[in-house]
Amino acid sequence: EAVVRVNSQSGKGGVAYVLQHQRGFILPRNMQIEFSSSIQEIAEVKGGEVTPELIWEAFEKEYLLREEPIKLVDFSTTDSSGGETSLVEANLCINGVEQFVTSRGNGPISAYANALTGLEKYDFRVTDYHEHALSEGAGASAASYIEITVGDCVFWGAGTDSNIVSASLQALTSAVNRAVSSGAL
Repeated sequence: EAVVRVNSQSGKGGVAYVLQHQRGFILPRNMQIEFSSSIQEIAEVKGGEVTPELIWEAFEKEYLLREEPIKLVDFSTTDSSGGETSLVEANLCINGVEQFVTSRGNGPISAYANALTGLEKYDFRVTDYHEHALSEGAGASAASYIEITVGDCVFWGAGTDSNIVSASLQALTSAVNRAVSSGAL
């Protein structure tokens, strides 16, 4: 079994290796760069090596468990007969207040992005998207990664679910929440 040590001098490769081989997450290259800088900061504060458990906790906190200011409570999608337009209807909890949004786009991600940009006048663009299976079989779950751009700033989000559309909308919510918490939105 390979031993990978991650410390303040480590690059993105060690962090990405740990997430892929211990948790099944295959981060896009630019997301690896973004997240590894967070791990380097933790290593500098902690001093010494960062354990795989601490890397996972940091990833969950930064990307998967972030539900402020927006939490995706529930959603439904409908495609037009030609498949060119999707309708997304979503129940959100925004700063503790439930809100219903609906919007159209060229797919579920586009429709949900349109709903979010119209909701709070958020000005962002979806600029990258990746997905993959985390497990196999009938109960398989998927991971989705979405990059948004706000002005000159880039923010990644991640989501997981057995439904790839749900994972994708969670990833977009994660990215928007990260942009809001940074002050970019």
